[in-house]
Amino acid sequence: MKKVLGSCILLVILLSAGTTIYAYSNLTQNLYSWYEDAFQQKSEILGTVTGVQIADGLADFNQFVTESKKSFHTVLDILRDESIKNTQTDIEIQQAEMVKELNEIVADLQQDSFDDYINELNIEADITFEVEQMIEELLDE
Repeated sequence: MKKVLGSCILLVILLSAGTTIYAYSNLTQNLYSWYEDAFQQKSEILGTVTGVQIADGLADFNQFVTESKKSFHTVLDILRDESIKNTQTDIEIQQAEMVKELNEIVADLQQDSFDDYINELNIEADITFEVEQMIEELLDE
């Protein structure tokens, strides 16, 4: 009976050790499979979310660039219009100053020329008068 009891105990020990070893090896495989499946699912979800976020970010960036272009063109148009207006104002001011200076010069020239003409007439009259007096004096003698 000792032999039978020893054999039974040995058989129970061997069976429990075999089951434990099988359960441990199966557990490792199951854990590895579960981790690989979970990682694959999370990777796909993360990839999808990342792709959507990148697409949204690029769309937002494209909209920002488009709005910036419009704003830039608007600012350029305003600056161009102001520059043209300021340039036209400066040209008009300079033109008015030049016309004023030309009018002053023309008035001075006309006055000088008229005065010179009158002076020449006076000189001619004086010369004529003096010549006539000289002739009279010569004739009177």
